[in-house]
Amino acid sequence: MSGLTLLEGYRKRPRRCASPAPGQASVCVWDLHLQYQERQAWVECVLADPEGPDLEAYLARRYEGEA
Repeated sequence: MSGLTLLEGYRKRPRRCASPAPGQASVCVWDLHLQYQERQAWVECVLADPEGPDLEAYLARRYEGEA
């Protein structure tokens, strides 16, 4: 599992969030495309830029597709 912070909500108490029990965490399949786009932005702007990390370009990236 990655270093992401995961929280789950409760239907009857939507303002109360907690970390899921060990082994119970999951990722929503609908979020995977957004996470892929975030990864690609990081790789292209920070890791693969031969002139060094371009954090401004990374922060300027926006996802324009459907989510």
